Amino acid sequence: MSEAIGTIRSCWPDRWGIPRQPGLAPHAWAELHLAPHVPLDALRGIEGYSHLWLITRFHAVSNTRWTGRPP
Repeated sequence: MSEAIGTIRSCWPDRWGIPRQPGLAPHAWAELHLAPHVPLDALRGIEGYSHLWLITRFHAVSNTRWTGRPP
C-alpha cells in the first residue's frame, strides 16, 4: 500500500448531497491538504494548469458491496 500524500476536504458532509452535475452547485468548494512530507518543489509549475486529476483511495469504506444504486 502506498503512503497518502494528502487529504481532500469539501463542503459536502456526506456522499448523498453531492450533485452528479457540478454546474448545479456553482458555490461548491474542496481543498487538498498535502501531507507534511510532500516537498513544496513537487508543486513547481502547478499554476500553469487549469485542472488537476486527483486519484483517490477510499480508505474508510466499511461496506464492500460492489454494486451501485441509482438515485
